[in-house]
Amino acid sequence: MISSIFVGHGAPTIIYDDNQYTKQLKNYFIENKKPKSILIISAHYENEEVILGASEEFSLIYDFYGFPRELYEEKLQVRGDKNLAYKAQKLLRESPLTSALKTSIDFNRGLDHGSWSILKLMDPEGTIPVVQMSINSNLPEKTQFDIGRSLEALKDEDVLIIGSGGMIHNLRAVNFYSDINENISSWAADFHKYIAEALNKYDVDKVVNYKEAPYGNMAVPTPDHYVPLIILMGTGYTNKNSEISASYFQFSNLSLDLIKFH
Repeated sequence: MISSIFVGHGAPTIIYDDNQYTKQLKNYFIENKKPKSILIISAHYENEEVILGASEEFSLIYDFYGFPRELYEEKLQVRGDKNLAYKAQKLLRESPLTSALKTSIDFNRGLDHGSWSILKLMDPEGTIPVVQMSINSNLPEKTQFDIGRSLEALKDEDVLIIGSGGMIHNLRAVNFYSDINENISSWAADFHKYIAEALNKYDVDKVVNYKEAPYGNMAVPTPDHYVPLIILMGTGYTNKNSEISASYFQFSNLSLDLIKFH
């Protein structure tokens, strides 16, 4: 069995950053068991259906604006895993928790930056086959959690499930002149402390009902980046054991977290 992880992907320029957080991502497979495959759930892949992307070889989608030119020239060779895509679809369809959801498999869509930026840090040689899964941020939070529960069995087959998003993601509030853990916004610190304590206690209600947390609307103005965290918490349902392995702030309030669900 392999633990699943939630990863704060920050800004696309994270692939150029050299700090404690990026070092932990780069060293992840040195310090943890290397998986057979990766299922990555990206905040930047939204659809009304649950789509499982398994291109034979993924192209990269440069779904961002106003960044340095070299970002739009980045390359990464990643192959898809169609067998994993079919397996994940089967789990979602056969689980009574998620059988009502529409699911499909896509062999053409590329990887958005919520996926490829993290994969470029963790597996820059593209040695591990990948499936990218979409989210529907309009679904009830309880359904998001149930999606994770339905996929949890993949961990027993040494599939690394990654949720790529951000516990706190409010681009209107960031300060691009602040470095890691500099000038941390008090509202972000209060929200993060509340959710971190809930995660450590595996308190599903508090994590799912994040709007009731201090500054919930400020920290999560839209649910897309938070949804992968709820899904990943569902992947830890059996053991109810979560561990925050890394926690930083970038740009005053953009959270960078590495959270394991054992």
